[in-house]
Amino acid sequence: MDPRLLRFYNEELTYLRESAREFGEEHETVASRLGLKTPNDPDPYVERLLEGVAYLSARVQLKISDQYPEFTQHLLAAVQPHYLAPVPSICIAGFEPKDGDPLLAEGYAVPRQTELVAMTDEQGASPVTFRTGH
Repeated sequence: MDPRLLRFYNEELTYLRESAREFGEEHETVASRLGLKTPNDPDPYVERLLEGVAYLSARVQLKISDQYPEFTQHLLAAVQPHYLAPVPSICIAGFEPKDGDPLLAEGYAVPRQTELVAMTDEQGASPVTFRTGH
């Protein structure tokens, strides 16, 4: 059994008892018929009923919390389909060729896994190293 069920059960039971107490204060006639008038000496049948409702509510809460990630994924897929697609890290690099280089007319292919070092403007900051992937 899921250990979160007990936590949900206790939260629901606390909420139901508090709601019953507030209801009893506002509607004394109905509360006395339901056995909610005396919080120190509650009706055992009403208590069992509250516990049963708390248990069922806790199971519903557990099911909702388990399906929440799936719900958000479906919602994101509907609203922004590309958001969930994996995207590798990307950067744009600029190359400054030497003037008069004969390869400029033909073009130059940067080999795969070539290291590119980006120098930062901050003093004392270490350079950032990238590798080409394609």
